[in-house]
Amino acid sequence: MTDVKEVNVINTIGRRKTSIARVYLQEGSGKIIVNKRDFAEYFPTDVLQTIVKQPIVAVDAAERYDIRANVTGGGVAGQAEALRHAIARALTYKGKAVQRDPETQKGANRKSAEELPLFTYPEKQNYAHLIDADANREILKKEGLLVRDPRMVERKKYGRRKARRRFQFSKR
Repeated sequence: MTDVKEVNVINTIGRRKTSIARVYLQEGSGKIIVNKRDFAEYFPTDVLQTIVKQPIVAVDAAERYDIRANVTGGGVAGQAEALRHAIARALTYKGKAVQRDPETQKGANRKSAEELPLFTYPEKQNYAHLIDADANREILKKEGLLVRDPRMVERKKYGRRKARRRFQFSKR
């Protein structure tokens, strides 16, 4: 059996409109990589870069974490806001891990001990040394960065040109 290297990586998801951002946050030097490209290259405008950096600046953690992100769907503005949501969630993350016990099967939805994975999760994974979740939550909640923006594009209705726009009417 191979030894598993212990790396504390926080994995969160953020959403906005049709965009989904998956973020992997770990201790580092402040690099942000989006879809295997540099952050400034992926979001070329200052406005989008400011949107993404908003939670990091709010908790004063500019050069403490490395962030890798995979962003899909939507346009660049929606992707930037989805990434902002995911980063804010990562900065307030408290580790939730499950201990799988082969004898009692607690924490596992499997029929036999042979089907259990080769590794078990630590009993309680502690991210306290990585982030100060409670203090960050308070700051980011005041900024409104933890709430997913529920606004979506309204669907087009039949008998209409768009969602609300009617077809042009001619009296004669």
